Amino acid sequence: MTNLNTLAAELNALDAVYTAKVWEGRRVYVNIAGRTDGYKADTTTKLYFDAKNGWVYEPGKGYMSAAFSANLHAVGAAYGIAAIGA
Repeated sequence: MTNLNTLAAELNALDAVYTAKVWEGRRVYVNIAGRTDGYKADTTTKLYFDAKNGWVYEPGKGYMSAAFSANLHAVGAAYGIAAIGA
């Protein structure tokens, strides 16, 4: 089983991650760096690690900024998250 606190610390060390926080001892929610409020997908995309189900990626609707997309793909590549297209 993955240690969620360790995972959050690893994610927070990445330049592509704005914050990563453990939620109720069950999930690590990841806020990707480079978010631009003018791009809807930047504000509605969800990425988290669930202790029971592994990585969950819910793409946002609308356009995504280039910086946010690059950072999202960097995290996806670093952790082998196939749904992101890593």
